[in-house]
Amino acid sequence: MRLIKCPICEQIRLRSWGERNGYVLYQCLSCTHKFADLRNQEMSRSDPDRFRKVVTNGLMSSDEQYYDYLAAGEAVGKATATNVEHVFELCRENGVGFSGSWLDIGCGSGNLLAQVQSAGFVSLGIEPGGWGQIAAARKGLHIVQGFLTTDTFSQRFDVVSATDVVEHLPDPVEFLRLMEGYVVSGGYIIISIPFADSLEARLMGAHWDMVEPPTHCQFFSRRSLEWALQRVGLEVVSR
Repeated sequence: MRLIKCPICEQIRLRSWGERNGYVLYQCLSCTHKFADLRNQEMSRSDPDRFRKVVTNGLMSSDEQYYDYLAAGEAVGKATATNVEHVFELCRENGVGFSGSWLDIGCGSGNLLAQVQSAGFVSLGIEPGGWGQIAAARKGLHIVQGFLTTDTFSQRFDVVSATDVVEHLPDPVEFLRLMEGYVVSGGYIIISIPFADSLEARLMGAHWDMVEPPTHCQFFSRRSLEWALQRVGLEVVSR
């Protein structure tokens, strides 16, 4: 029998938080993190159709369809556009100069990457799905197709971002550690996540519309996010 541990604090004091899409959901009694345990599920690009179906919960039949779906969220007032606005607001609040280098991980339709490039950064993206290459061709972006590893790039970046990415990953602490390895000393990491301490999340519980395993499997509280960042040696400068 496999022992299930919290992916954030590695404790085994868990309680059931419900079930969704056939996956059992857990809440850690130590750091309050909520998650679906997917650490035995392979996220491989060796079967592009299967990878896309896992990422989209089987809703998209082609990379082109998924790109169009993501691009539709770029309209003013839509969630993706609002997310980008918040990223740039954080940059301005923290004195990030609009120059230097920027790595966007899981760059999707390339919306943030395109705006970063227009703002004056030397920008680079990485996206495992084929929709990233569609974005690169249509928007004139440099996007590597693949998963981030310790030797994917030979440089560090002034800003490393991952918007709406961490909630997809079976080992978020390891991913944050990878991000930290690619940012320069004194640089910035920017992430956005579905926040399990939000009013909607607390009211809806496991029925919250962000809870969609296997694509969404990590749900951070303020406490569990701070726990994860401390394990990696990061600190919050703006929230």
